[in-house]
This record gives sequence, C-alpha cells and structure tokens, in this order.
Amino acid sequence: MSPELMTLWELAITFAKMGALIFGGGLVIVALIEDEIVIGQQWLTHKEFLDGLALGQVTPGPITILATFVGYKVAGIGGALVATIAIYAPGILLVILTTRYFQRVRHSRWVRAFLNGVKPAAVAVLVAVSLRLATTMIQEPLSVLLALAALGILLFSKIEAWMLILVGALIGLLWR
Repeated sequence: MSPELMTLWELAITFAKMGALIFGGGLVIVALIEDEIVIGQQWLTHKEFLDGLALGQVTPGPITILATFVGYKVAGIGGALVATIAIYAPGILLVILTTRYFQRVRHSRWVRAFLNGVKPAAVAVLVAVSLRLATTMIQEPLSVLLALAALGILLFSKIEAWMLILVGALIGLLWR
C-alpha cells in the first residue's frame, strides 16, 4: 500500500474509532481526539490542535470541523474528506442497523440501565475536558478574567453561546 493510502487508511480508522465513542455530543471525545492526534499519531502539535478546536467552536458541528481540520493538515483535501466521513460512519451505521428495532429497544430495562450509567460518565468526561482545556488555554490574566466573566454570563443569563464567543473574539482582537 502506498504511503498516501496508508495515511488515509490511518485517518479513516482513527476517526471511525472516535466517531464510535460520541455519545451525547462530540465534545465528550475532545480529550480522546487530543490524545490520539497530538500524542499518539503526532499529526498536530498541541497548539495546532487547540487552533482547530477553537475554529470548530465558531462553526456548526465543532467536532466535524476539527476532524476535517486534522484530516486536511495530515493529508490535504483527501484527508479532510476521509476524516469527516469516518467520524460519522459509526453513528450512521448504528442508526441504519437499529432503526427497525428502536421501538422495542427504547423501552428495554437493559438499555435504560445502560444509558443511566453512560450519561453521568459523559458529563464527567465533559467536565474533565473543560478543566484540561482551561488549564492549557487560560493562562494570561485577561484570559482568566474573560473565562470567569463568560462562565458567569452563561450560568446566570440567557445569552447564547455564539454571541459570547463573538464578543470574546472581539475583545481578544482589541486587546492585542
């Protein structure tokens, strides 16, 4: 197999594995993606990974954008297509294979028990990812102040997250 095809194959396998673990939203697997992409495969530096993650946060489908970004950085347009398709493949296959049985399965005691265990674990992963990203990205005094203000606004107001991200970007541009 040529090196180019091998790289595309590795991208497909890597992102299909990650796509299989998405439950309750893609942000649950940010730590997994970071470990695999930055530490395991060494396809991106930590800074490049954070840049891709930030880019994804200002667009619909942040994990899709991150997968596309990584795929493009690793193997150009072909890599972007492979990574984007691969991250969706497990979910699409699951829907295709389970739709027929959904009515029976959704009332299953076993499925409810499974979901009752997975949901708190998914929340714990989100908290851990948030703390991990916060300690990496929020180091300057202005960043700390902006993060605390944003957290307060999100918790105690009805402002939408995209507006908050836009205001943060504008403050960052004006501050530099």
